[in-house]
Amino acid sequence: MDKYHAAGAVPAERITSCDDPGLRAALHDPAFVASRRVGVEIEFVAFEQASGKSPGQAGSANGPGAMLEWLAQEIGPEARLLREPQTGWPAILELTNGGRFSLENGGQLEYASTPQPGLDAVADELTAALRWCEGAAAGRLAFLSHGTHPTLEARLDPVVPNARFLVMERYFAPESIHRWGNYTCALQVNLDVPPDVDWQAATVMGFELSRFTHAMFANSAFLHGERATGPSARLALSALVDPKRRAVPAAVIAAPDLATAFKDWALDVDVLFVGDLPVDALPRRGELTFRRWIEEGFRGTWPDLKAWTRHLGTLWPDVRPRRFIELRAADAQPFEHVMAVVAFWRALIQVPAGLAAARAYMDGPGALADVADPAAHDALLALAAEALRGTEEAGWAAAIEAYRAFRVERERGWEGLGAEAFVAAATTTTPAAALRRVR
Repeated sequence: MDKYHAAGAVPAERITSCDDPGLRAALHDPAFVASRRVGVEIEFVAFEQASGKSPGQAGSANGPGAMLEWLAQEIGPEARLLREPQTGWPAILELTNGGRFSLENGGQLEYASTPQPGLDAVADELTAALRWCEGAAAGRLAFLSHGTHPTLEARLDPVVPNARFLVMERYFAPESIHRWGNYTCALQVNLDVPPDVDWQAATVMGFELSRFTHAMFANSAFLHGERATGPSARLALSALVDPKRRAVPAAVIAAPDLATAFKDWALDVDVLFVGDLPVDALPRRGELTFRRWIEEGFRGTWPDLKAWTRHLGTLWPDVRPRRFIELRAADAQPFEHVMAVVAFWRALIQVPAGLAAARAYMDGPGALADVADPAAHDALLALAAEALRGTEEAGWAAAIEAYRAFRVERERGWEGLGAEAFVAAATTTTPAAALRRVR
């Protein structure tokens, strides 16, 4: 969904004041005419069928970049492969339709869709992307969509030696808490806020619902070859990482002007990237906030609005407003249920009746509900399904209902399995077919 911030769309002039209106407009701009578009970013893991290992994992036959290479060959001229300039590793595969494959630190594959007008179009794009994965795998790989890598050993180095890891290594030194990115897979839904929906009400609801969706959409039962404890191993790992850039204070969410309050919070978060400075010249954690960069500069550099939008993309809250809303509080789901998460957020954020129903629940029984209570999750999923039934996308209520049943079945399916047995049972060579099965 970064298509909103295309090259040339954001002025490059230096920001001279923390009250520059462009800072707030990058989060919420009333003049920005939003439609009802929806997009999704999915992360998943590949396993070699011969070895049972992921490419790049100890004992594997292929490097982690092999899959992007194979995808580039499979897709052909519609794809452009970008490599890390420092290492030459394949990093990103840009598609002419605007979609993008990329590699995460632990070798996880990510596909980021384009903004689409509705759930059918999102599912069609994801299906096409996963079919490319099936073709590129050519019988060599199977795929798993799970919130954590089940068998990757705890390690201090990344599977993928990308430049981003080097930046994080410097920023967090001497700690290694950023290395959670080696093991986690998330599902992020990106939504416009359409004209008939209040932006602040929708964004606040995103934060309130996220408290429940961490457990509702938990799907990370195995980590480092062992059964994980708690509802979400992915959440437990990510909770360790730099709370200053992850946890939005309650006072910000409750502020009369959320966009301005979020802007002020983001200004006081430390900066990861500063212009084109080399890695060894970048600031460390605690050294430079964006506010200080505006007011004092840093090593001869000063920020512009492009630097601000980049900074916003390095924040890790459950909800990240960037004109559209990024909803980040969900583990990766089995391919069969990816669209249930997308449909849930669309129903309770973009559909006015769904947003109103969610507000009534939060002001009523939800105010006292335990965020990990399956009964609360069931109630919210039921609200989302009912909201969709009143729209042209009524058929997608079935995806949410299927997910309600799956939540019960999943725990029973994990009983007695070790990590390797789970991988053998849960991987698929046909993720595209699985994605459309519940619709």
